[in-house]
Amino acid sequence: MIAAARAAAPAASQAQASPPSAGENALAASQALQAATAMARATSALGQMAAAASSGFAGMLPITHATGPTGTGATRRIQAIIESLITRKGLNLRLAPAITQAFEGAELKSSDYAAPNKLSKESAGRELRQAVEAGLLQLVKYPQGEAGFRADPALLRAVAEGLGQTVNPAQALTPETIISSLSAGQSEGTVTIMFTDVEGSTQMLSSRGFTLSHEIMKAYESIIEDKITEHAGRRIKGLGDGVMVSFGSSRHAVECALEIQRSIAEYSKQNPERKLKIRIGINTGEVVEEAGDIFGAAVNVAARVAGKAKGGQILVSEVVRELVGPVAEMKFGYRGRYKLKGFPDRFRLHDVTASEVPSPTPVLPTGDGFVGREQERLDIRMTLDRAATGSGGMLFIAGVPGIGASRLASEVASEAAKKGWWVLSGRCAEQDTTPLSPFRDILAAAVASAGVKSLQEAVGANGPLLAQLVPGLRQKVRGMGQPVEVPADKLREQLFRAVFEFLTGCQGGKPLLMVLDDLQWADEETVLLLRDIAERLAGSRVVVLGTYWESELDSARPFTIAASRLLRRRRAQRLSLGRLTDREVEKMVHVLGETALTPVQLIGIQAATEGNPLFVEHSYLYIADSESMLGGHGRVQASFTEEDLELANSVRGIIGRRLERLSEPAQRMLVAAAVIGRDFDIPLLEAFGELSGHELRDAIDEATRSHFLTAAGADRFRFSHDLVRQRVLAVLPLPRLQAYHLAVAGTLERGYGKSATEKAAEIAHHLYQAGTSADPLKTSDYLAQAAANAMAVGAFEEVLRLIELTLQLLPGDKIRERAEALALRGQAFWGLGRNNDAKAAWNGALGRYDELGDTKAAASVHARLHEIGADGVAAERPRPREHAPAREAEVT
Repeated sequence: MIAAARAAAPAASQAQASPPSAGENALAASQALQAATAMARATSALGQMAAAASSGFAGMLPITHATGPTGTGATRRIQAIIESLITRKGLNLRLAPAITQAFEGAELKSSDYAAPNKLSKESAGRELRQAVEAGLLQLVKYPQGEAGFRADPALLRAVAEGLGQTVNPAQALTPETIISSLSAGQSEGTVTIMFTDVEGSTQMLSSRGFTLSHEIMKAYESIIEDKITEHAGRRIKGLGDGVMVSFGSSRHAVECALEIQRSIAEYSKQNPERKLKIRIGINTGEVVEEAGDIFGAAVNVAARVAGKAKGGQILVSEVVRELVGPVAEMKFGYRGRYKLKGFPDRFRLHDVTASEVPSPTPVLPTGDGFVGREQERLDIRMTLDRAATGSGGMLFIAGVPGIGASRLASEVASEAAKKGWWVLSGRCAEQDTTPLSPFRDILAAAVASAGVKSLQEAVGANGPLLAQLVPGLRQKVRGMGQPVEVPADKLREQLFRAVFEFLTGCQGGKPLLMVLDDLQWADEETVLLLRDIAERLAGSRVVVLGTYWESELDSARPFTIAASRLLRRRRAQRLSLGRLTDREVEKMVHVLGETALTPVQLIGIQAATEGNPLFVEHSYLYIADSESMLGGHGRVQASFTEEDLELANSVRGIIGRRLERLSEPAQRMLVAAAVIGRDFDIPLLEAFGELSGHELRDAIDEATRSHFLTAAGADRFRFSHDLVRQRVLAVLPLPRLQAYHLAVAGTLERGYGKSATEKAAEIAHHLYQAGTSADPLKTSDYLAQAAANAMAVGAFEEVLRLIELTLQLLPGDKIRERAEALALRGQAFWGLGRNNDAKAAWNGALGRYDELGDTKAAASVHARLHEIGADGVAAERPRPREHAPAREAEVT
C-alpha cells in the first residue's frame, strides 16, 4: 500500500512534464491514472486497517482447506496455476489437464491428447507445439515412432513462483520438490468472483487532469469498499483501475454489483463533472487460494466476462444465473453466446438489472381526472408535518364506494415520497385468503427497497419470526436461523412488536408513511395489528393512512368495532369525503378526454352522478363510446336522452352497461380474472385456459383502454376498482362460478408446484368456493394446511374458522386428520387465552391419538394439557397422566 502511494509521486510528475509525443501521452496517462488509483486505494486501505484494528474482524474466503500437501488439493492447486499460465499465454484451456500431467512427469503424445478432446492427430500436435513455443513443454524426438512432449523447466519455475515458493537456481527443481513444499495453509473451494473495471480510464487523466482523476478514483474506491463490506465480500486485490472480489454466495455478489452500479450512477448524477461508468463481470466456480490470492479457470472466466461488459453493465455467466434463481429484486437478460479468450467453448452470458419494484403507492398519470380535495390534502399534510417532527399518527379517509378515498391516498403518498418520505403500502381484498395480507405487502416492499445492512440491523433476533410473513427476508439477510417455536399465548405479542420494530428500524432518517387501502375488508389479525401499531405511534415518525368504504361497515366486519374504538380513544382521526362540486365535475370531465360534451350532457352527468368521481368517469366514458351519443366521424349529438339518464342511475349500473359493450373474448377474460382476484398476472390467466396468446393480449388491451383494468407491473394487471370486479361476478350463475373456482384451484396448484403448501389458503379458498364439485378430502387437506400456516403468524381467529371447515369436510374414518385438526384448534384457543376451550379440543385430540395407538403424539398433547390452567387460573404443575374421557370439541 505504501509502495503504491509512493508510486503516485513520480507518475504525477510525469503527468505535469513537458508535452510528449502521442504514444508517450497515452503511456503517461495510463501510468498517472494507475498512480491516482493507487493513492485512492491506499487511502481506502488505511481506513480499512483502522476499522479492522478496532473490530478485530478479518474477511475469510469461504472455501474448504485441503487435507494435506500431497492430496487432491495439491494437484488442483497446481492445475489452477497452469490454467492461469495457459490463459495468459493465449493458449486453449483444454491443454490444462495434459500439461498438468506433463508437470507431474508424464510424457504426452499427440494421439493421446487427440482422443479425449475429439481432435484430429494433426490438430492435437499443433496445439501441443504451440505450448512448446510458449515455453510450457519440450519436444522430444525419437528415431522411430511418434514424438513426445515433456514439461519444460520454465513450466516448473512458473508453477513454483505461482505457488509463492522461492526458486533457487543452484538447486534442481522437480515436481516432487514443488509438491512437497506446498503449505498446509492452502485452501480450495467454490466461490463467486467479481471483477470491476472503469470504462475510459486511460482517457480520464488527459481529459480531467490528475487532481480530479484522483478524487474520482477515491470516490470510486470508497463506494466499492463500502458495498463489498455490506454484502460480505472479500477484496482479493486491485487490478489497475479495477478490483477482484470473492463471495461465498452468488446472490450476494450480484446484489453487491447492483448496489455498486446504483451508487456509481447516483454519484455521477450528483457530480456531472465527475461522471463515471464501470463494467462488472461475475462467475462462479472452483478456485484455490494461497497467500491471499485465488487462482483457477473460474477466475479467468470472471475476468473475461467483465471484459465483455459495457460501461454501467453487469454481465454474469450462466452458472451464476442458475444459482441465483428467480428473484423479484433483479432481472436477468440473455445476451448471447460469447467466445472468451483462452477457452474452447462459448459461454452463455446474461446482463443483470435491478427489477422495478411495484410502486407501493400507484400514482395515476396526470390529466386523468383527479380534481379538488384541496382541504383534505391540507389536513393530511398537517398530520404528516407533525409526524416528521416526532409526533406520529393514524388517519382514516372514508366515504362511499367510488368517492376517491384510494385515489386521494395515492396522491398524498406520491407527494410525500417526493418530499423524502419512505412510503409503503398494502391493500386488503374482499376475498383475502391470507392473514395480515396488507402488512405482508408492506413488509415485502420494505425488504425490497431497504439495503442489506439496514435490514440486518433492523431484523435483530426477530428474523425467523418475520420471515413467516415475508419469506424474501431470508434471501437478503445472511445467517438467519430456523424458526423457533413460540408459545401460542406469546406469539401474537412478539410478532406485533417485531413488525413495528422492524419497520421503524429500516426507516433510518426518513419519516415513514404506511398506506392501508380498503380496510373495510381487513381480517381480524390485520385489525389487531393495526390497533397495536396505533398504541406505538406516539413519539414516532410514522403515519398510518387508511381508507375504507363507510357503506360496507357492518357489525360482522372486524374493522367496524376497531375503527370506532380508535376514533373514540383519539388514537386515529377520520376524514370523510363528500361529493365533488358541479364545477369540479366539469373540470374532471374536461381533463378526462378530448370528446367534448354538450351543456345538456354535462348537466345530466352532474345530476345523475351526484359528484361521485368513479360515477363521473364511467358516465363520461359511456357517453364517449356510445353510438347513441356520437354521430358519424366522431361528431357529438346534442341530446342526452331520458333513457341514458335512466341507465346512469348508479355507478354499478353504468359499469354494467359499459361491460356489456365489450367483445365476447374480453368479457370472458374479465370473468376468469375476477374469479382469480383483484390482481392477476398474464401467465396465470393464460394457464387457466380461457384465452391464450394474441387473443388474450387483445382482450386485456381492450379492457385496459376501457378503464376496467390498470397495469400493476410487468405482465400483471389489477381491476381499476373493486366495483368493476363485483359487477363482473354479479351476473355469473352459481354453477358456472363454482366451475371457474375449481379450474382456478387446479391452475394454481399446478403453477405453484412444490410451493403449493405455502399458498394453501389461496388454493383452499377456490376449492371451498367450488362446492360439491371439488374433492372434499383434497379441500380439507388444503384447509388444514392453511390453518397451520395461519397458526405460524398468530392468526388464531382464522385458524379456528379454517379448522371448523376442515372438520365439516373430513370423513369420520380420517381419525388422524381429525386429531391433528383438534390439536391445532386447541393451540388457537390457547393463543386467545380461552384455556377451557383449549383443553376441550386437546382432550378430543388425545382420545383419537389413543385410538390410533400413537403414544408420541398423545404424550405431546398431554404435556400441553398440563402447561395451562383454566381461564384466569395459574398453570398447573405436571402430574401423572390421567385424562378425562375423550370427547371431540363441538364438531363430530
